[in-house]
Amino acid sequence: MGHIADDEGSDRISVSQGSVYKLDHSSRCDIQGISVGNDLNALLPMELAHCADDDLEDLFVYKYLTRKLQTFRYKSEIMQPARRIETKPAKQKGPMIVCLDTSGSMVGKPERIAYSVLIKLLEIADRQQRNCFLIAFSVSIHPIDIRRERARLLEFFSKTACGDTDATRMLEAMFRLLQSRKEYMNADVLWVSDFKIPQSQSSLTRKMQEYREAGTRFYGLQIGIVENEWLPFFNHIYKIGYTPGRSKS
Repeated sequence: MGHIADDEGSDRISVSQGSVYKLDHSSRCDIQGISVGNDLNALLPMELAHCADDDLEDLFVYKYLTRKLQTFRYKSEIMQPARRIETKPAKQKGPMIVCLDTSGSMVGKPERIAYSVLIKLLEIADRQQRNCFLIAFSVSIHPIDIRRERARLLEFFSKTACGDTDATRMLEAMFRLLQSRKEYMNADVLWVSDFKIPQSQSSLTRKMQEYREAGTRFYGLQIGIVENEWLPFFNHIYKIGYTPGRSKS
């Protein structure tokens, strides 16, 4: 994490190598003052420097999760014209379940890309007020309720991927969560992995198909381009290619 790209004439920030987000905030003449929050599109240069500094990376993540990053405040945020009020109630979006691969094959760039994606999902969950559950898995699993267990989440960010990959326990934990509350039947499930995952028991993959037919959506974010045996069980799998770093001799 912590890679910043800020080219002349272009405002861009990447929370980690491999994932670049375009900043769509207003021009500098629109600045009204300073505020605090976790809007990545309005960070002060000092906070951008913290994001880029390996020694201050944990501090940046902590301030992001606790909404204590210093950000610009824009006139356009204060003087937005009134919007028409719709009488039709908006459909409540279901929770998000993020299954994140923490096995040894994710060490390096895949891990940094995965953490960047997770931070962006945290921002979306907070903005949309959606419950978000993280299931970090390798051989063992570490379920975390992202919106209620911030301390455990911060501890998770301090760990490094290791071990082999076994999807069985992760699938069992995922199904337990889907069964725990009625609203989780409307969940969006996202796997973030290199998908170097051996197939599990047929009974578990059949259960995935049953949940899909009942309305649960399964998405994948594959980091790397290895052959993926899990394609038939997902609504869609997106792919991110990357160039592996040189191994040190």
